[in-house]
Amino acid sequence: MKLLGKRFELKQYDFDEIPAIYRSCDLLVSASLPQHSFEMVLLEAMATGLPVVANDDPIRKEIVGDGGLLVDVTDISAFADIIKITLKKDWGDEPRLQSERFDWDVVVIKYEELFNSLII
Repeated sequence: MKLLGKRFELKQYDFDEIPAIYRSCDLLVSASLPQHSFEMVLLEAMATGLPVVANDDPIRKEIVGDGGLLVDVTDISAFADIIKITLKKDWGDEPRLQSERFDWDVVVIKYEELFNSLII
């Protein structure tokens, strides 16, 4: 934070304000590396219609799907290029539709099917 000076500000919001915060943005960018687990922030952003740019690893590939673009975040030039590409694309409902794959109602049904297949 020292290097960013006044260009960085840490804020806190109530949970019900978060969708409006996401919708005020053009893009969510996450540079998390593969050792970081499931990123709920990616789903939250996509659920509001916001496309995402994330690291190209199996976890994010599954989460992001058609709701954004993936890149090797250690390649700074490629990372910058993919951000530009993502900002130029008309994403329509793709991010929101991708997030719906992880809706709790859908997840519960998948777990139920899995458990039933193990019992039978």
